[in-house]
Amino acid sequence: MGLRASEEWAQRRKEGALKDFVWPSARTILVRADDGIGAQAAAEGSSRFLDLDMLTSNIEIRELPGTHFGILSPNAGLVKVLNELL
Repeated sequence: MGLRASEEWAQRRKEGALKDFVWPSARTILVRADDGIGAQAAAEGSSRFLDLDMLTSNIEIRELPGTHFGILSPNAGLVKVLNELL
């Protein structure tokens, strides 16, 4: 799941409060639903990485069929994605 920059995030970034921010993970996996938030108007203007690329450059994407909540179904493929990461 990704994140979008909020107004608070944008303000803190503008003020320089986040200049020393370090992403807390060496590896980031973004699991996207092909009919999820990225396909909705709310995500218009966001990157393919749902703006995670504003925080880190080391992002791997896995895409699954279905909706944002649909990918949580046991048959959606999320278990396979997680097992491949081990």
